[in-house]
Amino acid sequence: MRFSIIITNYNKGKYLKECLDSVFNQTIDKNKYEVIFVDDGSDDNSLEIVKEYDVKLFHTNRKMAGGARNKGIDNATGEYLLFLDSDDYFYSNDVLENLDNFITDEDIINLSLLRELSD
Repeated sequence: MRFSIIITNYNKGKYLKECLDSVFNQTIDKNKYEVIFVDDGSDDNSLEIVKEYDVKLFHTNRKMAGGARNKGIDNATGEYLLFLDSDDYFYSNDVLENLDNFITDEDIINLSLLRELSD
């Protein structure tokens, strides 16, 4: 497994479909990544949405972002960990493929992000 994408969530159902679609619409071979979704005690429709996707689903109870990420790390099998907040998304369908082609033997990779402000 090349990548473990860890998505943490707390009541972000409004953005969740866009986030998950951006991950599952990647052009890279699906066998090269896993998606670990950690819900931190949401009481909105997040769990209904995430059950429509092929994710490894875990639960925490208000451990905040750090605790939820740690739960994801504990269950990850990938060579590289990627953290994606549930209200964020990959801007392009070839992000993982480009990253996979770029990596040689780096220990840490810092990616820039695009900030989009909207209503």
